[in-house]
Amino acid sequence: MKRIFALSVIIGFVVSLASSQENVRSLNTVTAHRHTVKAGELILVASTVDHKRGSTLEDILGDQLPVNSAVFVWNGTGYETATRAAFFGWSENILVPRGKAFFVQVAASPPGDVTFALTGEVPEAHNGGGTTTVSVAGISATTYPYPAEIEFGATKSAQDAPVNASVFFWNVSTQSYDAPTTKAVFSGWGDAETRVIEVGEGYFLDLTASTPDNMSSDEVEPYDLSM
Repeated sequence: MKRIFALSVIIGFVVSLASSQENVRSLNTVTAHRHTVKAGELILVASTVDHKRGSTLEDILGDQLPVNSAVFVWNGTGYETATRAAFFGWSENILVPRGKAFFVQVAASPPGDVTFALTGEVPEAHNGGGTTTVSVAGISATTYPYPAEIEFGATKSAQDAPVNASVFFWNVSTQSYDAPTTKAVFSGWGDAETRVIEVGEGYFLDLTASTPDNMSSDEVEPYDLSM
């Protein structure tokens, strides 16, 4: 069962995604998902909403993180890196569209937990949604591209992935990857089948040991905001 985030800010009507009884909707349905990480630690996240300003680091993160925080964006062969300065913003204003996962490393000083939010319009049919194409080539940093929880095995990309593909989940508490899970002929993804993907949680799909070495999957929106 998916748990869909309730809307927190809406331009127009106030609607809850969690309620199937609502008959009204907004043309600009806006929500946010928040992530908390300890100073000095890494978290793998992805936006599941469409930001009004755009999809660069300045657009989606702005000044929410302490100075000297860093972002690492996987480009298929390595990481593009950006750091946040006191007066000049992000050193590289990298593009990170909805559904593309990236590492955020919060500066070690000041100490304590840091919470940041990824805010924007809920993707749905009226705004060009309905389905979202998830493309994977070799090793890709990705996520379920909607603001809803889902079991990994229920995602279309997990179902479409060929045998011998692998998935890697980042463990914030240990600051390392959990042991990878490889898709098998008869047992599928094993324990990863029921592993819940939290809203905006990123992970890596690895097709390099598989044939084909790239794929595209159309993830269908898990809600209906039509009037």
